[in-house]
Amino acid sequence: MLAMYLIMIFCVLGVLAFDYTRAHAVRARLRTASDAAALAACMQARVVPEYEYVMYDAAGNVTTDP
Repeated sequence: MLAMYLIMIFCVLGVLAFDYTRAHAVRARLRTASDAAALAACMQARVVPEYEYVMYDAAGNVTTDP
């Protein structure tokens, strides 16, 4: 009788260990997929400047020479 209980307990622990391992592997795969998606989005993004910086010389004219 005790042997049957021990076998049942070990079976339950084995199933729980398998589920934990599977969940950990799935989580790692999801993290990798989300990182890849974020990097792909960054590579496709265009940088649009909000401000245009203009320099003026002493006479008040627009210049490109610092």
